[in-house]
Amino acid sequence: MEFITSRNLTKSAEDLRQCWLNLWRARLWPYDELVAGDVLYWHEAQARCIVWKTQVTRVERFPYRTKAAAQARIEEAFGAPLVAGWAAPDAPDEGFCLAFAVRPLEALRLPKPDGLIFPYEGWLRVDSSIARAWLGKPTPADDTTLDDAAPEGPVLPALQHLSTALADVAPYRVRMLVKQTLCCDSRIVRALKELCEYRCQFPGCGTRLPERCQVAHIPPIRRGSHNVLGSLLVLCPEHHAALAHGDLRVTEQSVATLRGSLNGQAFLIDLAAAGACQQRVAD
Repeated sequence: MEFITSRNLTKSAEDLRQCWLNLWRARLWPYDELVAGDVLYWHEAQARCIVWKTQVTRVERFPYRTKAAAQARIEEAFGAPLVAGWAAPDAPDEGFCLAFAVRPLEALRLPKPDGLIFPYEGWLRVDSSIARAWLGKPTPADDTTLDDAAPEGPVLPALQHLSTALADVAPYRVRMLVKQTLCCDSRIVRALKELCEYRCQFPGCGTRLPERCQVAHIPPIRRGSHNVLGSLLVLCPEHHAALAHGDLRVTEQSVATLRGSLNGQAFLIDLAAAGACQQRVAD
């Protein structure tokens, strides 16, 4: 996704690499939508122009009880002290913090269209009309994937990290991230297939199809699960279609386990043992 934020900026690309933040009394937008990988344009308030195109590299969001507590958490997360005057004088003493870092992509000079009113909160979503009128393109980019927020290393710990990191992100945004991840040949998709040796994870199958296996998404169940991502399974085309169109009922779901029934047949899949083929049909 793409966003525009309005700030008073310097012209230095290096200055953009510092930690940026908003302190709000309530969970204002885009507290629960901004994620690593999103494109963020910077509107210079005095010049009334977009002056930078950047990509979000990290996001931290959390409630805070005091500004001192917020400062300590931000400095620990980003590994650098905040500059003097980091919080606006009128920032609430307690509330919600949205902190983020970016990397510069391109310096721009795109004047704000006449008649466009920037929201008081200082954030604007780039939709098709904004993309055409201000950015000179027909549609906004929508290519952010889970890869952008995933740490390097083994894929299952990375998914567990993502489930925690995205816990306060709007469910519809998480679904969009998963969908985009599965639509492209993402690092996570490749890693899951390699971990499973390109074999179907559904109990009793194990068919190995290096060129045809697919990664399916089982959305998170509403109760009994703290896994906001749901489950990502490597499946053969037959079981991929069966889970998509059959009578799937999930009764237990976590980062490590998926239990339920498909068309009346109970099953248990051990996600943590994906490479060891320890899935089984439940009794």
